[in-house]
Amino acid sequence: MRILCQNCATPNPGSQALCVRCRAQLHIVTIPRRHRHLFAEPDGIEEHILERISTLETELEKLRARNDRLLDLVHRQANASFNDRALLDAVVSLLEEHSGLDTDAVELRWRQLVDRYSEELDERDRLEERSREISLAYGGTDRPSFDRLVDDGMQLVLGGDERRGVRRLEKALLLDPANGPLGKFLGEHFFFAGRPSLARHYLERAASNEPRNTHVALMLGVVCGDDGETESARLHFERALALRKDSFLAHYGLGRLHAVEGRFREALVHFKRALTLSPSAEMHYLVGRIYLEQERVDVAERHLRKAVDLDPTFDQALYHLGLILMRQSDVTRARELFLAAAEVNPDERRYRTAISAKSAKRLVSLPVFGPGRIAKRRSITNGDARFTLLVMQTLADDAFGSLPGAGK
Repeated sequence: MRILCQNCATPNPGSQALCVRCRAQLHIVTIPRRHRHLFAEPDGIEEHILERISTLETELEKLRARNDRLLDLVHRQANASFNDRALLDAVVSLLEEHSGLDTDAVELRWRQLVDRYSEELDERDRLEERSREISLAYGGTDRPSFDRLVDDGMQLVLGGDERRGVRRLEKALLLDPANGPLGKFLGEHFFFAGRPSLARHYLERAASNEPRNTHVALMLGVVCGDDGETESARLHFERALALRKDSFLAHYGLGRLHAVEGRFREALVHFKRALTLSPSAEMHYLVGRIYLEQERVDVAERHLRKAVDLDPTFDQALYHLGLILMRQSDVTRARELFLAAAEVNPDERRYRTAISAKSAKRLVSLPVFGPGRIAKRRSITNGDARFTLLVMQTLADDAFGSLPGAGK
């Protein structure tokens, strides 16, 4: 048996531990039959290794050239940014000398314009990505017409003419009714535009074509829940939870539906999970309210205090924390909380009544949970601006990364 030295390719007897020529450590290598011709003679292995080295050198040279181009681009962008900022500073200095210009205001306006430009680029990238998804899902017979309608529609939406853009996209969907990404896009548009009936129409079509789309299931859960169809909403939220076990909104929605029907134990399980997934003043408030309904006052007080700590302007949390203190005969501190709640929301009559109350006998909790026969509609958002924003912001983050108009 011969062992070829991996350093100099010299044949060595099988009993050797070191190469007889270069004294390198020998390793036994099993050579496949189909490659043995490469190692028949020292020249064969050298040629093979040289070929591999040449290939690696070529690839490394390409990578070096690509990195050089990237570095050059970065330098150019840095120089352009530096020159732009230097020009801005020079203009601001001259204007300040001759007209008493407020430089802080100019700085703020400049940063706002930069942020706006960045948002526009992000929106363009998002729409281009959605266009690619829609195009890849096409299954009709008239692709040129379909692509033209989608491109025109997206450009109109990007240019601010959403009404005409959406009409183009609706026409495109007629050419490919089973296009799930396009149905989802239209459903999202009408959902965030506050048109739930149209949103549901397109979202249900998208769900039939993409049954494993969690985002579509969540939006349908919200639409059905706020429309009073609690059983449909429950099915959509459960489907979303089966697809994504860590879905905050699925747990939140199921908790709401259980609470509306008076099943507080089941509601608490989902609310506590939602709180763990996304801690917020709103979730501490809801958990606190559940405990208050169960007359577990100590735990309720702890969560309500946490809600106020996270948001001192949370008037509902301030009021219910005051209720607890009033029931504990701590009238002075309770009135302070009632006053704080009334300052935040002076239109709420119950806050003003509580300020002058001497006991908690005639004070009632705010109706955040109610039996199904009373709260048939708005069971998910509760018809409250704060909880509506929580739901919409969660869905918008999932779809846009931030709330539309607040700049997927």
